[in-house]
Amino acid sequence: MGECVTQGMDDLDARCAKYYKQGARFAKWRAVLHIKDVLGATPSPVAIIENANTLARYASICQQNGLVPIVEPGRRIGECCHVVIFI
Repeated sequence: MGECVTQGMDDLDARCAKYYKQGARFAKWRAVLHIKDVLGATPSPVAIIENANTLARYASICQQNGLVPIVEPGRRIGECCHVVIFI
């Protein structure tokens, strides 16, 4: 279906520790869900769950390293606009 799942978690723990030592106190991660059809088939439940799990894992890793996580799920509708949902 051309859906995407957030990537980049493999070395996040080490990066968060490094950024904390450099003075960072918060981190932001955005996960985008693509909506590409008029039938409501995307995003699929699997894409939603996988991205939600990844955002939760990101938030946990940030907190373990002393950073305040900013979690920003978003939706991309077609190719023309981007809607961000703040929690």
